[in-house]
Amino acid sequence: MCSSDLSSEKIHDMATMFMIPEDQSLQMMRRYGVSHVLVFTPDDLQKFYWIAQIAGQNGTEYLTMKDNTYQPTDLGTQTTLLRLLFDDTVRPVHFTKVYDNGKGKIYRVNY
Repeated sequence: MCSSDLSSEKIHDMATMFMIPEDQSLQMMRRYGVSHVLVFTPDDLQKFYWIAQIAGQNGTEYLTMKDNTYQPTDLGTQTTLLRLLFDDTVRPVHFTKVYDNGKGKIYRVNY
């Protein structure tokens, strides 16, 4: 397998990791040795549909826009990424926020 195939596989894994529920994403994160996760708002919300597509999902099933505001759907509240981005309303279970400056949030992964 050439290095570009490995890079593509890792990118797909990262997108998938963010699109699945926390308990499932922890297994993938452990495999990659992830200790912390960094997310950006609103940047990652704007990129969400691309992340979903890379993971083989339809982003509109997870995130909608109403009155110029992004809102997770019921299905979206189950995804790791949207739980981290909307942590004020859908609290992540396996992540502890260690930094938030209103633009970026850093979480420690709790295995």
